Amino acid sequence: MSGPTDTTLFDRWRMATALLDADVPLTDVQELLGHAVPMPTHRYRRGSKMLDAHAAYRMMATLLAELA
Repeated sequence: MSGPTDTTLFDRWRMATALLDADVPLTDVQELLGHAVPMPTHRYRRGSKMLDAHAAYRMMATLLAELA
């Protein structure tokens, strides 16, 4: 079965969140992600600062820091 990997999905989320945090218009991010309508793109608008406390985000940040 082929499809996106967890790493690919994380990179996609990280890119979309970073763009929206940098005030890139939602419609531009929507087009980049290939979303036909803006609704799915809105989930990335949560912002990285709001996700810093989430356990999964903290775990990923810790793992990435250990690799650096």
